[in-house]
Formats: sequence, C-alpha cells, structure tokens
Amino acid sequence: MMVIEKSVYQTVSEARPGCHTYLGNRGIKNLVGLVDYFGDLIIPMRNLEGGLVGLQRVHWNAQTRIHEKTFEPGMVPGAIFRIGDESVSSPILCSGWLTGMSIAEACHQMRLSIHVICCFTSKNIEFVASRLQNKAMIYADNDMYGDMAAKAAGVPYITAIGHDANDDHSNLGIFYVCKKIMELRKNA
Repeated sequence: MMVIEKSVYQTVSEARPGCHTYLGNRGIKNLVGLVDYFGDLIIPMRNLEGGLVGLQRVHWNAQTRIHEKTFEPGMVPGAIFRIGDESVSSPILCSGWLTGMSIAEACHQMRLSIHVICCFTSKNIEFVASRLQNKAMIYADNDMYGDMAAKAAGVPYITAIGHDANDDHSNLGIFYVCKKIMELRKNA
C-alpha cells in the first residue's frame, strides 16, 4: 500500500457521522455525512469492486463563503460512491455525491428499489458506464460535459433542469426529481 493510500484510509476511518454546512441548505432532510477532525465533509471514493481508492473532501471556506471540493490523491478513473441496493439491475449514474443523495431520496419517496452510483465527474460517468456493460441509466448534469458524457455512454439518460439533480430538488422540489426519474425509467 502506498503512503497516500494509508493517509486516505486513515482519514476515512477516523471521520465520524455528522452535519456539515454543505449539507445544510440543499433540500435533503436529515442528511448526515462523514466529517473529519477539521470539520471537512469526507466522501470515500471506491472502485467498482469496493476497494478504497481515494476521497473527496468538501471544505467550507469562511472567507470566500464557498465550498471547496478536492480529490485525494486526485480524481481516480472509475472512482464511485454507491447508494442503495447493488443487486438492482439498472443503476442510475450521476456526477456528484449530493446529486446522488437527491436521486436516492426521490426513489425512496416513490418506494423504488434503488442503486445510485455517484461518479464524481461527468467524464467519469462515461468510464463507469462502459465498465457496467451499458446496463445503466444517467441523470446528467445540465452542462456541456454532462450532456456529452451521457451521449457518449450510449445509455438512456435525462438532463437536469438546474445544474444537477440536487438543484432540481432544491429549486423545484422532490416530486420534480421523481417525475424525471420516472421519465428516465420509461426511456430505459
């Protein structure tokens, strides 16, 4: 194991469930994430087999009043975060972790068995979809990269109205995200 891997493993294993400012105003009820000693949100990044390959750190910068996202040791092709039941045959792929949480909440609202795979970047969605032998669906970000990645993956997809599904959730409500997911499933 490389030194950086030990550092990532230690950070993930020492993080504890807690609230974070990033989660506060994003429309998802009672969402708790892993928070480290410094107060940063820690999102473990795993490969498709489940091995820890890195982490995404979300840090609140009080001076600029923005959330800064970084990858440690860097963005790893194929890195994912899974939500739900892995036995569901057609997972929904999305870019961000919070986007995935909004999709998961909408699926729970509709009482659907879910398997959401957060791919961290639009570019990584295409990579992950190819590894899943095109048995996935995509809730794409509403930007040039999200659209290009979804089209290139060659699987059914829908595009968010806001920047992503979490924006749709925050601005238009959970039932709008439910409607988009039903549209996606119909097209699959």
